Amino acid sequence: MKALIAILAVSFLSVSTPLVAQDNLETVRIAGSLVTEVPRDWDVVSNDGLGYFFETDNSTIRIRKYDILDQQRFEIYEQDSAGIFEWFVTDVYDTREYDPELIVETEIDGQQLLSYTFNQLISAGEYQRTIFVKRLASEFLAVGHIVSKEEGNLEEADVDDLRQAIINIQQDGQFVFLDGTSFSIGDDWGIISDINDAFAEFSVFKGSLNLRVSLWPGYGGITGLDNPVDFLAFIYDGNYRDVEPLNRAEYQDIQIAGFDAAFDPVQPGTLDSSGRYYRGFVSVITPNNGAYFGVITSEEIDSDIDPVYEVLDTMQPGRIFVCPLFAEAGIRLREEPSTNAALVRTIEDSETLIATEVVTDSAGFDWFFVGEGYVRSDVIFHEVSACSAIPGQ
Repeated sequence: MKALIAILAVSFLSVSTPLVAQDNLETVRIAGSLVTEVPRDWDVVSNDGLGYFFETDNSTIRIRKYDILDQQRFEIYEQDSAGIFEWFVTDVYDTREYDPELIVETEIDGQQLLSYTFNQLISAGEYQRTIFVKRLASEFLAVGHIVSKEEGNLEEADVDDLRQAIINIQQDGQFVFLDGTSFSIGDDWGIISDINDAFAEFSVFKGSLNLRVSLWPGYGGITGLDNPVDFLAFIYDGNYRDVEPLNRAEYQDIQIAGFDAAFDPVQPGTLDSSGRYYRGFVSVITPNNGAYFGVITSEEIDSDIDPVYEVLDTMQPGRIFVCPLFAEAGIRLREEPSTNAALVRTIEDSETLIATEVVTDSAGFDWFFVGEGYVRSDVIFHEVSACSAIPGQ
């Protein structure tokens, strides 16, 4: 894939001094493996697993990352810096006037940052917006958006703080799921995917060996399974039709970070859809009902797979209970647990949301908090067995 942010004919600035005093910053995790520092006086509006929404007195701010799969949507445009900005400006923000000459390249502490500032029509008013893009390791893109709350120009101090926050984004050597479960990722492992919403997963590689670990949130409670091998069989039945069903005579009882787990070596020579060899499946169920499923693949049929335990054995189970909500089109998410609260968005297609908390309104209705907003429990499908343990119940 061509680099999405290859440099075009852009303006150039150089900045070297941090814009906020160190003691006024706090660390936030914007993705499973990525952290940054932001001003303490930024109010957190929501964290949806893909990144954060913040507010200041003058601005609304969004920080998130895009990985390789996300970037496929940019292929309708040129795969360079112009492509991603054109997609945001014309598709996301529905602004028809796009000028690649407005892209600005900034160098901060030796790091390259691209930005694009434009005026956006919102409810018949004109508001200024700036988008920042930074290329990260593993083909990830860090993206920051800032828009003024009132018509006119952006607050310069907020723009400077966001610029520095994007520059500060880095991988911190671990992946932390929404339920708090973490895995350490050594420097000799590369990260392929970092998805931390709903059915979250990370994928890492070392040489030709690949490990993908997925969270099935609350599925220990949903399925009523507390035996890892039963969870393996459950996954096979619904998701791996191209692999021979689990042979209970061949699976192995193992330990992962001191917890009971199951390993199935898979029929030798079985290929996945990309032509890699399946080398094994592993599962573990954590005390907070999190069910974790690992897929091990390699380019060679008989290479050593023991290095995957360098990652698996670092697992630290989380203490947060979460549960999946299965939302149909038309479901409304609101800023507060009230039908009178402002609308965050309306679900357009069926999707899975992850509830981390439940609150009861003055009328006695329960509302699930799903990171980006609230949804009333009686309008969305959920398993009571999985959701009964989340905070607030």
